[in-house]
Amino acid sequence: MNLKAVGNSGFSDVLGDEWYAGAVTAAAEAGIINGRSEGVLDPRSQVTRQEMDVMLKRAYVFKNGNKELAAGPLNGEDGEEFEPESLMTRAEAAKAIYSLLNN
Repeated sequence: MNLKAVGNSGFSDVLGDEWYAGAVTAAAEAGIINGRSEGVLDPRSQVTRQEMDVMLKRAYVFKNGNKELAAGPLNGEDGEEFEPESLMTRAEAAKAIYSLLNN
């Protein structure tokens, strides 16, 4: 997606010397992430399926020039319910991000 950070993240818990600070700043500037609350990202917390779904939709819109998705990018657990409050595993997150970047 070639995101480039211009300023700082605006999150009080993302310091400029953190290894992920540039990526967080670029994603925030692109409107992909907003944080958990005003000025707080909470980068060490786990992400729910609902939160990942929202971020993926925003990234899709950013990547495809405001073209909306017809359906959410995530499938239900084991082909069943979406379970929005369930936590994402690293494998699920990696698969979802890979799919977004390669479609």
